[in-house]
Amino acid sequence: MLIGSEKKFNSADMLYLLKDKEFFQKAILILTKRKQFDMKVWSYAFFHSDSTELMRQYLHFRENDL
Repeated sequence: MLIGSEKKFNSADMLYLLKDKEFFQKAILILTKRKQFDMKVWSYAFFHSDSTELMRQYLHFRENDL
């Protein structure tokens, strides 16, 4: 039991799981519902290469870096 502290979500802990397409899709749905964007998670849209909308979202958030 944690008292006075809260466990923080760290997407790095699940990156290896994102290679599984079904897990990736579920993770995207959850993060989208929570209005959380993580570039590393969204970058797996290119790995799965079937979601052009997610690729667009990734590029939109990275446009300043490009």
